[in-house]
Amino acid sequence: MPVLHTLDIRDCRKLKQLPDEHLPSHLTSISLFFCCLEEDPMPTLERLVHLKELQLLFRSFSGRIMVCAGSGFPQLHKLKLSELDGLEEWIVEDGSMPQLHTLEIRRCPKLKKLPNGFPQLQNLELNELEEWEEWIVEDGSMPLLHTLRIWNCPKLKQLPDGLRFIYSLKNLTVPKRWKKRLSKGGEDYYKVQHIPSVEFY
Repeated sequence: MPVLHTLDIRDCRKLKQLPDEHLPSHLTSISLFFCCLEEDPMPTLERLVHLKELQLLFRSFSGRIMVCAGSGFPQLHKLKLSELDGLEEWIVEDGSMPQLHTLEIRRCPKLKKLPNGFPQLQNLELNELEEWEEWIVEDGSMPLLHTLRIWNCPKLKQLPDGLRFIYSLKNLTVPKRWKKRLSKGGEDYYKVQHIPSVEFY
Protein backbone atom coordinates (compact mmCIF):
# COMPACT_ATOMS: atom_id res chain seq x y z
CA MET A 1 0.00 0.00 0.00
CA PRO A 2 2.54 2.63 -1.06
CA VAL A 3 -0.07 5.42 -1.51
CA LEU A 4 -1.73 5.11 1.92
CA HIS A 5 -0.96 8.23 3.99
CA THR A 6 -3.55 8.19 6.79
CA LEU A 7 -4.37 5.29 9.11
CA ASP A 8 -7.14 5.31 11.71
CA ILE A 9 -7.58 2.19 13.87
CA ARG A 10 -10.58 2.22 16.22
CA ASP A 11 -12.24 -0.23 18.60
CA CYS A 12 -9.88 -3.13 17.90
CA ARG A 13 -9.78 -4.36 21.48
CA LYS A 14 -8.19 -7.71 20.64
CA LEU A 15 -5.23 -6.09 18.88
CA LYS A 16 -2.39 -6.82 21.33
CA GLN A 17 0.40 -5.17 19.33
CA LEU A 18 1.00 -3.37 16.06
CA PRO A 19 2.39 -5.35 13.13
CA ASP A 20 6.13 -4.87 13.33
CA GLU A 21 7.03 -4.70 9.66
CA HIS A 22 3.77 -4.37 7.76
CA LEU A 23 2.73 -0.75 8.24
CA PRO A 24 2.94 1.26 5.00
CA SER A 25 6.17 3.25 5.00
CA HIS A 26 4.59 6.41 3.54
CA LEU A 27 2.11 6.97 6.35
CA THR A 28 2.01 10.61 7.45
CA SER A 29 -0.85 10.43 10.00
CA ILE A 30 -1.88 7.69 12.44
CA SER A 31 -4.68 7.67 15.01
CA LEU A 32 -5.31 4.80 17.42
CA PHE A 33 -8.47 4.66 19.54
CA PHE A 34 -9.55 1.96 22.03
CA CYS A 35 -7.15 -0.69 20.78
CA CYS A 36 -5.92 -1.77 24.22
CA LEU A 37 -2.43 -2.50 22.92
CA GLU A 38 -0.35 -4.36 25.49
CA GLU A 39 2.99 -3.85 23.74
CA ASP A 40 4.53 -0.37 23.56
CA PRO A 41 3.64 0.91 20.04
CA MET A 42 6.45 3.47 19.91
CA PRO A 43 9.28 1.15 18.71
CA THR A 44 7.14 0.33 15.67
CA LEU A 45 5.74 3.80 15.00
CA GLU A 46 9.00 5.68 15.42
CA ARG A 47 10.48 3.91 12.39
CA LEU A 48 7.92 5.50 10.06
CA VAL A 49 10.17 8.24 8.71
CA HIS A 50 7.35 10.19 6.97
CA LEU A 51 5.01 10.24 9.98
CA LYS A 52 4.01 13.82 10.83
CA GLU A 53 0.99 13.42 13.11
CA LEU A 54 0.27 10.78 15.76
CA GLN A 55 -2.66 10.40 18.12
CA LEU A 56 -2.86 7.74 20.82
CA LEU A 57 -6.37 8.11 22.19
CA PHE A 58 -8.71 6.46 24.72
CA ARG A 59 -7.04 3.26 25.90
CA SER A 60 -5.17 2.74 22.66
CA PHE A 61 -2.27 1.56 24.84
CA SER A 62 -2.86 -0.22 28.14
CA GLY A 63 0.75 -0.61 29.32
CA ARG A 64 2.71 1.28 31.97
CA ILE A 65 5.78 2.50 30.09
CA MET A 66 6.38 4.04 26.66
CA VAL A 67 9.87 4.62 25.29
CA CYS A 68 10.85 6.75 22.29
CA ALA A 69 14.35 5.99 21.00
CA GLY A 70 16.88 8.68 20.18
CA SER A 71 16.63 8.31 16.41
CA GLY A 72 12.85 7.90 16.31
CA PHE A 73 10.13 10.00 14.70
CA PRO A 74 12.41 12.15 12.53
CA GLN A 75 9.49 14.05 10.90
CA LEU A 76 6.82 14.01 13.62
CA HIS A 77 5.19 17.45 14.03
CA LYS A 78 2.14 16.79 16.21
CA LEU A 79 1.60 14.31 19.03
CA LYS A 80 -1.49 13.80 21.19
CA LEU A 81 -1.68 11.38 24.10
CA SER A 82 -5.16 11.18 25.59
CA GLU A 83 -6.92 8.91 28.10
CA LEU A 84 -4.11 6.38 28.45
CA ASP A 85 -5.25 5.17 31.86
CA GLY A 86 -2.33 2.85 32.58
CA LEU A 87 0.54 5.06 31.44
CA GLU A 88 2.90 5.80 34.33
CA GLU A 89 6.17 6.64 32.60
CA TRP A 90 7.02 8.15 29.23
CA ILE A 91 10.71 8.12 28.33
CA VAL A 92 11.95 10.22 25.41
CA GLU A 93 15.62 9.73 24.63
CA ASP A 94 17.84 12.56 23.37
CA GLY A 95 17.37 13.11 19.65
CA SER A 96 13.85 11.71 19.45
CA MET A 97 11.15 13.80 17.74
CA PRO A 98 13.49 16.58 16.60
CA GLN A 99 10.71 18.32 14.60
CA LEU A 100 7.86 18.09 17.14
CA HIS A 101 6.11 21.47 17.43
CA THR A 102 2.76 20.59 19.05
CA LEU A 103 2.29 18.29 22.04
CA GLU A 104 -0.95 17.65 23.91
CA ILE A 105 -1.22 15.30 26.89
CA ARG A 106 -4.59 14.92 28.57
CA ARG A 107 -6.33 12.57 30.95
CA CYS A 108 -3.37 10.32 31.69
CA PRO A 109 -4.16 9.95 35.40
CA LYS A 110 -1.10 7.90 36.40
CA LEU A 111 1.58 9.82 34.53
CA LYS A 112 3.86 11.35 37.18
CA LYS A 113 6.56 13.18 35.20
CA LEU A 114 7.24 14.60 31.77
CA PRO A 115 10.31 14.19 29.59
CA ASN A 116 12.63 17.05 28.65
CA GLY A 117 13.89 18.03 25.23
CA PHE A 118 11.75 18.89 22.20
CA PRO A 119 13.96 21.57 20.59
CA GLN A 120 11.25 22.67 18.09
CA LEU A 121 8.25 22.55 20.41
CA GLN A 122 6.00 25.61 20.08
CA ASN A 123 2.66 24.55 21.59
CA LEU A 124 2.24 22.50 24.76
CA GLU A 125 -1.04 21.62 26.49
CA LEU A 126 -1.21 19.54 29.68
CA ASN A 127 -4.65 18.65 30.96
CA GLU A 128 -5.97 16.43 33.76
CA LEU A 129 -2.73 14.77 34.79
CA GLU A 130 -3.90 13.79 38.26
CA GLU A 131 -0.64 12.30 39.60
CA TRP A 132 1.76 14.82 38.03
CA GLU A 133 3.57 16.45 40.96
CA GLU A 134 6.80 17.96 39.70
CA TRP A 135 8.04 19.43 36.44
CA ILE A 136 11.71 20.16 35.83
CA VAL A 137 12.54 22.25 32.77
CA GLU A 138 16.25 22.21 32.06
CA ASP A 139 17.98 25.33 30.79
CA GLY A 140 17.94 25.17 26.99
CA SER A 141 15.01 22.77 26.61
CA MET A 142 12.01 23.91 24.56
CA PRO A 143 13.77 27.09 23.33
CA LEU A 144 10.98 27.88 20.82
CA LEU A 145 7.96 27.31 23.08
CA HIS A 146 5.28 29.89 22.27
CA THR A 147 2.10 28.73 24.02
CA LEU A 148 1.76 26.75 27.26
CA ARG A 149 -1.54 25.69 28.81
CA ILE A 150 -1.86 23.75 32.06
CA TRP A 151 -5.33 22.63 33.11
CA ASN A 152 -6.61 20.55 36.03
CA CYS A 153 -3.34 19.14 37.33
CA PRO A 154 -4.14 19.24 41.06
CA LYS A 155 -0.85 17.87 42.44
CA LEU A 156 1.45 20.17 40.47
CA LYS A 157 2.48 22.68 43.11
CA GLN A 158 4.28 25.28 41.00
CA LEU A 159 5.71 26.17 37.63
CA PRO A 160 9.27 25.00 36.96
CA ASP A 161 12.08 27.45 37.64
CA GLY A 162 13.46 26.82 34.15
CA LEU A 163 10.44 28.55 32.61
CA ARG A 164 12.16 31.89 33.17
CA PHE A 165 14.76 30.96 30.53
CA ILE A 166 12.18 30.35 27.78
CA TYR A 167 12.10 33.86 26.29
CA SER A 168 10.06 32.71 23.29
CA LEU A 169 7.02 32.04 25.49
CA LYS A 170 4.19 34.48 24.66
CA ASN A 171 1.03 32.87 26.02
CA LEU A 172 0.60 31.09 29.34
CA THR A 173 -2.61 29.70 30.85
CA VAL A 174 -2.43 28.31 34.40
CA PRO A 175 -4.74 27.62 37.38
CA LYS A 176 -6.23 30.52 39.33
CA ARG A 177 -4.77 29.04 42.54
CA TRP A 178 -1.35 30.26 41.36
CA LYS A 179 -2.47 33.82 40.67
CA LYS A 180 -1.08 35.35 43.87
CA ARG A 181 2.38 33.80 43.57
CA LEU A 182 2.67 34.55 39.83
CA SER A 183 1.39 38.13 39.96
CA LYS A 184 3.72 41.11 40.37
CA GLY A 185 5.20 40.97 43.86
CA GLY A 186 4.51 37.25 44.19
CA GLU A 187 7.19 34.70 45.07
CA ASP A 188 7.20 33.15 41.57
CA TYR A 189 6.67 36.29 39.50
CA TYR A 190 10.26 36.09 38.28
CA LYS A 191 9.35 32.91 36.37
CA VAL A 192 6.70 34.62 34.22
CA GLN A 193 7.58 38.32 34.13
CA HIS A 194 8.88 38.01 30.57
CA ILE A 195 5.64 36.49 29.22
CA PRO A 196 3.32 39.03 27.52
CA SER A 197 0.07 37.15 28.18
CA VAL A 198 -0.57 35.22 31.40
CA GLU A 199 -4.13 34.03 31.98
CA PHE A 200 -5.64 32.36 35.04
CA TYR A 201 -8.68 30.11 34.78
